[in-house]
Amino acid sequence: MRTYLMLAVAMMLFATSAAAAPAIAAPAAFDDVSGVPSGDLFPSSYWTTPLPGDVPAHPLSDEIIDFIVADNDLNGCITLAGGEGNKWGLPIFTADAATPIYNVQSRKWDIPPEFSSLRIPKGSTAADNSDGQMVVYDPIAGYVVELSKAEYDAATDSWTVSGGSVAYLDSNGLYGQVVGSDETRNGGSFRGYSGAVAAVHYDEVAAGEIQRVHMISVNTANVGHIFPFTGSDGDLSTPEAPLQGARIRIKQGVNLEALGLSSQALVIARGLQEYGMVVSDSSGGGVVLTLEDTGRSGRGDLWDLDRESLCAITGDHLEVVTTGFEDIFETTFEADALTLLDQDVTHGCGGWDYCPDEPITRGQMAAFLTRAMDLPAPGPGNRFVDDDNSIFEADIESLAEAKITLGCNPPVNDRFCPTATVTRGQMAAFLVRARGYTDDGGGGLFTDDDNSIFESDIDKLGTAGVTKGCNPPVNDVFCPGGRVTRGQMAAFISRAFFSG
Repeated sequence: MRTYLMLAVAMMLFATSAAAAPAIAAPAAFDDVSGVPSGDLFPSSYWTTPLPGDVPAHPLSDEIIDFIVADNDLNGCITLAGGEGNKWGLPIFTADAATPIYNVQSRKWDIPPEFSSLRIPKGSTAADNSDGQMVVYDPIAGYVVELSKAEYDAATDSWTVSGGSVAYLDSNGLYGQVVGSDETRNGGSFRGYSGAVAAVHYDEVAAGEIQRVHMISVNTANVGHIFPFTGSDGDLSTPEAPLQGARIRIKQGVNLEALGLSSQALVIARGLQEYGMVVSDSSGGGVVLTLEDTGRSGRGDLWDLDRESLCAITGDHLEVVTTGFEDIFETTFEADALTLLDQDVTHGCGGWDYCPDEPITRGQMAAFLTRAMDLPAPGPGNRFVDDDNSIFEADIESLAEAKITLGCNPPVNDRFCPTATVTRGQMAAFLVRARGYTDDGGGGLFTDDDNSIFESDIDKLGTAGVTKGCNPPVNDVFCPGGRVTRGQMAAFISRAFFSG
């Protein structure tokens, strides 16, 4: 089973460098420095979870990669910003108890309230480019911030920005309004990502391993976005244009050692193969992966990389993987559908969509339940006469073998009706058999199922907490004859198999 929101992995952080300028605390790796929690950045997090080897490629992966190759500089080569004096790297600093505190003001976008009392080390400087970004880790306050178009006024000893973000180090790093976030204070103007994942840290590479997702920019992004992003600055609506939030990785079968990469480039490539990279921005030029600007951070130029150091990796080496749905973002069933995606129960209805409002058929329901229960392939035999041409035949037969379905034409029951839609009453029966629920709570939970053959199953499902009813907030009716939508199916399956 895959998990994008629940697996904790170690993350390399920062240690003092002998090359650092005296006034600036420099980032480095592995051990606690001024209280920075080594190994605990964003625990149980999407950002620090490696992609399983069997994560499915997106149905449009080839088309999206082809678009990126054709649309971006250098045939879609992953270019590095910040190597060999390139000014598009990202300066990174670490605050300590002696660091001054500033009331940072915004010239444009709303900024997190933490910016009103923000530690910024003396001598810090933003990137010398039009974005003017910089990152500050504050282990005392327990968060990391990224500043955009940051400007320091020496005359008034003050900082201003055009925008910024904050993410608490002991949270899972997701923005507060994103489903699955465990920290409402995470947020800002960067549409869903934090400064912790905005650039490759030099000390990660020097230590020989990267253990987190990274952000990339592409020339032209889609106007849409998916988990874990909250928006997009893209321009196109064609399905081939990558959504912001799309996750791309180097394919598992690629032998990176055979590509002739430098030692630093090889470490980065291994990270992109294991964790992938998330489309976060529109670059207006190429596919861009940002490096820490060690020179501007006060450590000197430590990179042995140039813009094209990863260009041995081509479009043929890349794939887009399925990690979210566009059409359920911020809807009632988003969390449930993401749980089903996370557990390999569904990959959606095509493209970037889940289709939550479409009715679900009995054949589709068989596939959902078979995957949720991890049922084995069916044995020999053909229990039903009407599923021979169905893509769900194996799922249907497995469900019958497990005695979760009897058929749709009692008492003969030699038919399954795979294309018929599932009613809520039928779904109650399927789930009760699948989960073995026996407690009906004394019955009478709903007022509209007294004449239904599924009354006992409905009461058992309600007692188990899998259903609340169909008329919130009263929820005294179940609507047993109503058809089950894909969104409702996600909620039923998520509660029955994956909650608690």
